[in-house]
Amino acid sequence: MPIEITVPGSKSIANRALILSALTGSTNLKNLPDCDDTAYMQKALKQIREAKKEPIKIHTGNAGTTTRFLTAYCTLLNKHIIIDGDKRMRERPIKELVNALKKLGANISCKKGCPPVEIKPQIPNGGTISLPGNISSQYLSALLLAAPHFKEKTTINIEQELCSQPYINLTLKTQKAFKTSIKNNKFAQFQVEPKKGKSPKNYTIESDASGASYIGAFAALNPAWTILLSNIRKDSLQGDIAFLKCLQKMGCRIRHTKKGTRIRGPRELKRLGTIDMNKTPDLVMTFAALAMFTRGKTTIKNIANLRIKETDRLQALENEIKKFGIKVTTTKDSITIHGDPNHLKTISKFTTKRISIKTYDDHRIAMCFAVLRNRFSNLHIQNPKCVNKSYPTFWKDLEILEQAQSSQKNIVLTGLRGSGKTKLGKILAKKMKYNFVDLDDEIEKLANSSIAEIVEKQGWKHFRNLETQVCKNTSTLTNTVIATGGGAIVNPKNQPALTKNNFVIYLERSPEDCVKYIEDFSTRPSLTNLNSHLREMKKLYKERHTAYQTTADKILKRKHSLEKDAQMIKEHIS
Repeated sequence: MPIEITVPGSKSIANRALILSALTGSTNLKNLPDCDDTAYMQKALKQIREAKKEPIKIHTGNAGTTTRFLTAYCTLLNKHIIIDGDKRMRERPIKELVNALKKLGANISCKKGCPPVEIKPQIPNGGTISLPGNISSQYLSALLLAAPHFKEKTTINIEQELCSQPYINLTLKTQKAFKTSIKNNKFAQFQVEPKKGKSPKNYTIESDASGASYIGAFAALNPAWTILLSNIRKDSLQGDIAFLKCLQKMGCRIRHTKKGTRIRGPRELKRLGTIDMNKTPDLVMTFAALAMFTRGKTTIKNIANLRIKETDRLQALENEIKKFGIKVTTTKDSITIHGDPNHLKTISKFTTKRISIKTYDDHRIAMCFAVLRNRFSNLHIQNPKCVNKSYPTFWKDLEILEQAQSSQKNIVLTGLRGSGKTKLGKILAKKMKYNFVDLDDEIEKLANSSIAEIVEKQGWKHFRNLETQVCKNTSTLTNTVIATGGGAIVNPKNQPALTKNNFVIYLERSPEDCVKYIEDFSTRPSLTNLNSHLREMKKLYKERHTAYQTTADKILKRKHSLEKDAQMIKEHIS
C-alpha cells in the first residue's frame, strides 16, 4: 500500500480566486489553504469590506502575490488605502507595477520602489502600457486581474522574455472560470476589454503542485516506498506540475490514477544536467536539493528572479548546500551543484556535528532541506514555522512519511566477530520493544548442528548456502533486531535481503578489541590458514571493512559499554 499524502490547496490559485470573487460577486471557494499568504489576502479583503474610516492600512507580511494583487485591486475601489508588509517585503520591488498603474490612470505612489504603497481614490482609465517581463510575473497577473474593471480597453506589451510564464497561464485559466476572457498574443501582448466577469457558484482550489514537489522529492530519495499524492494530477492548471516530469527524468516511476499520482524513487537518481527553470522558478529549490544526490554536475539556469523572492534564494541555496560539503556555485541567474552521493553517504554515517539549515524565513528553503531529515540524523531546520506561508501541514505530513518508513524497518547489525552484535542486539531489542534474531542461531536450527560441526563436516561453502537461506527468510520479519554473522552482508547474494526496508548498522571495532572480547574461539571455526587469532582478525577487517561501510545506513564505532551504545542507537533511530 502506498503512503498517502494530501497536499493543501494552492495559494497561487487561491489568491487569484479570492480577488476574482471579490470583483465579480460571491463564490463558494472550496479547499482554500489555511496558510499565511491566503490568510493575509482574506484578512485584507475583509478589512476593506468592513472599514468605516480611511486611510485603510493593510499589512501583508512577506506575501508577494497578496501584496501585488491587492495593489492593483485597490485602485478599483475609490478608497484611500495604504498597503505595507514586513521588513523583507519592504525590500521587494513593486515599482514597475506602480508605474504601470499610474500610466493607466491610478492615483498611486510608493516612495522607494518597494512597499509601502499608497492608493488614493481614482479608478484607472486603461490604455496602452509596456511592462518588463523579466522581473516578476506577479506584476502582469495583478494587472490582468484588475484590467477588465478599468474604464477603457487595456493593452499590455511585454518587454524582454516573460519569466514564470505558467503563472500567467494560471491567471488566465482561473479568470476563464470566472467568465473573463483576455486576448493573449503569444505572451508578448495582452488585450483586455472593459468587461466584468461572473462568479461561478462554486470553485474548487487544486492541491498545490509546488508544495507537492517536496513530497515528491522525499519519494525520490526513499525508493523502498511508494507515495500517493492525492488530488495531484497531470492535467493540473499549475505550471509547477512539471515537477513530475523532472522526477521522471531523474529515474522516478510515476503512475497516474483516479485518486492522484503515485511516485516511487529509483535505486540511483539521475542528474538533470543543464535545465532552464525560468518558467517554474518555485521548483528550483526542490531540484537543487535533489541534485546533491546525483553523480556529476547539475546547472539550473535563467532564474535571476529568484534573487527578489522571500529571500535571495540563489544565495540561500549556495550557503546551505555548502554545509553538506557539496561544491556549489551561483551566477546572477543560475546555480550549479556538483552532486556527490558517496560523499553524502559518508557524511550521514560519520558526522555527528549538527548541520543547521538557516531558512531566511523562506518556506521553500525550509521544505527543500527538510525532506533530507531522515538521511541526516543531525540535520536541524531553523525557524520551522516559516512553512506556514504556503504549507502549514508540512511537518505533520513529513512525520507521516518518516513514521511509515521507520515502522517498516528491521535493524540489522553487521561487523566482525567480537564487535558485540549479539549481546548489543539483545539489549537494543529490549529497549526498542523489538524481537531479536541471531542469524548464526537460525543456521544451527536449520542444519540441526552447531556452526563448528557444519564447517567441519560439510565445509564453508555449505555453511554460506545455509546463511543465504536464513538471510532470505528475514524478508518476512518486522520490528526485529537482526544480528548477522561476520561474513553475511559481505556476500552480494545476501545484501538485497538484509538491506531492503532495513536499517543497517555497522558496529565498527578494531581487530585488537574484537579478539579481546571473544570469550570462546572454539565455537568460531577459523576462516583463514593463519595460526594467530589477531592476524586472522586483521586480515578479515581489511577484506570486509569496505563492504561493511558501503552497505550500512549508520556506522557506530564501539567505544562505550553495550548499554550505552544500544541507547545511542535507539536515540538515533527514534
